[in-house]
Amino acid sequence: MLIKTIGSQRFKAIVSAYGANPERWPAYERAAALEFCRKSPQKANQMMREAQEVDSLLGFLKAPQASEALHWQTLGLMMPQGAAVLPFTPRSTLKSPFVWMTGASLAAACAAGIIFGLSLSLHSIVDQRVQDVLVQTSIVDLEN
Repeated sequence: MLIKTIGSQRFKAIVSAYGANPERWPAYERAAALEFCRKSPQKANQMMREAQEVDSLLGFLKAPQASEALHWQTLGLMMPQGAAVLPFTPRSTLKSPFVWMTGASLAAACAAGIIFGLSLSLHSIVDQRVQDVLVQTSIVDLEN
């Protein structure tokens, strides 16, 4: 396996962006970054210590939670000016004639396919029986 090499600037960029934990580093650069740690342990340790300090500070922070009012306010800002917001009223789709017609047509198509398939299989069975009878009669004719 070919491991690409990275320099101290790229290693610092990786550690600054993803933290000191190698499991968070991009998979395609992890091996090269670990190789840099092995080849230049002093530089790597210094950069990792700085990243660990930031990681520990970020570990204490809690992700902010948006209130419901902020949520609706943000949605209101995203709406075009003058657009009316209509209340959503779900309607029953089972009462729609389109749904019933679609379901009935699908059922009819399935039934037609089953009947057509059975009809073809019955014709092939009849043809096979006729063929068997003809073969048996030709065998009887050859014996006489």
